[in-house]
Amino acid sequence: MIDNFEGKIVQNCVYRAGFCKDGSPLMVFLLCQVKDFEEAARFPICYTLQMIINTMDLELGVDRWTILLDFKGFSMRKAPAISDIQSFIKMMNHRFPGRLLRFYMKNSPWLFSGMWSLISNFMAADTRQKFTFVKKNKEFLEHIDQDQLPAAYGGNLEFSPEHYWEAERQIWRNEGYVQ
Repeated sequence: MIDNFEGKIVQNCVYRAGFCKDGSPLMVFLLCQVKDFEEAARFPICYTLQMIINTMDLELGVDRWTILLDFKGFSMRKAPAISDIQSFIKMMNHRFPGRLLRFYMKNSPWLFSGMWSLISNFMAADTRQKFTFVKKNKEFLEHIDQDQLPAAYGGNLEFSPEHYWEAERQIWRNEGYVQ
């Protein structure tokens, strides 16, 4: 099971990056790397979010996360079915209620941006305000220090699957999941 997660995340589908200025962890999700949306939602995304919870400083009031969804290389022809999106949202609301602080969308296709105009009208105003379409990388710097932002988005943080997984294995050892 761990190999399955590791394989998905090493493909750069989803990973935990740095931390925002307010201490909230940052998760990067590369939509173009997802081959099976339903499987990605069930396994590596939920796993990564659970690991993110383990990095939160609850004593300091850090109990929410920031997500950066990158559409680069994504084609609407590969878009998940509406039912998959609905299932994903339902699962997120059930397993992780109230955890979303900010949700950045980068490199979104114009068609998605247009659909968002319609979809967002059905959201509560406070939820809708959490979502931001990012056009320029410097927009991230309002909430994320450059040393905590992945280099692909204008920061100095280099992502390496090997380093990422070594850190994850250390968490597993600390939690007693592996030796």
